Amino acid sequence: ALIVSSLDDSRAAKERMSDDEADENDEYLSQFVVAKVLEITQIPNKDNLKVIRVDAGGGGEDDVLSIVTNAKNVSEIGLLIAIARVGATLKDGTVIKKQLVGGEMSSGMVLDAPLLNWKSGSHGLAAILPSDETKPLWWKAGDKVPKSRPRSDGLAGNDDDTNGKKEEPVVDTMFARKLSKEEKKAALEAKRAARAAKKAGGDE
Repeated sequence: ALIVSSLDDSRAAKERMSDDEADENDEYLSQFVVAKVLEITQIPNKDNLKVIRVDAGGGGEDDVLSIVTNAKNVSEIGLLIAIARVGATLKDGTVIKKQLVGGEMSSGMVLDAPLLNWKSGSHGLAAILPSDETKPLWWKAGDKVPKSRPRSDGLAGNDDDTNGKKEEPVVDTMFARKLSKEEKKAALEAKRAARAAKKAGGDE
């Protein structure tokens, strides 16, 4: 009985720890926001550095920010990306400040997947959110950043579930029907016939 009690206490402690970690992650992610890329300007003589103007939602002048980044995948107007505004604190303790970067003033930071604690996604590439309103999952400027990396096609599920591997289309399997008994029997007979033909061919 003592052993069972000890195991129960250990399990409860792990669950409390898991809940605490989840709460801490929620609080951490609440600092960040989805922003829409409005302009992209390359900084002369600065390898890969560019100034982007983004709309962080809210509708005010303070919600349109200029941020310096070297994220290569920020290359199109209209992209939705995850950003940290001035005052946010990264998981290593770095506080985002308004500062000169590459000779340009930067009022925030473009975030990658590791900084968001997503299980998949590349270091140094902006975390991009789907924006197609016709799909089940989509975001807009000003939205909170999700807890896990969403699928790029906007369908349900997330890329974290596949450990970063590309997911196969799910449409066919969603609507696949079960075979009838007759169809199963016919398929089995066809399989047996193919096996018999192969064996006969090998005997010749």
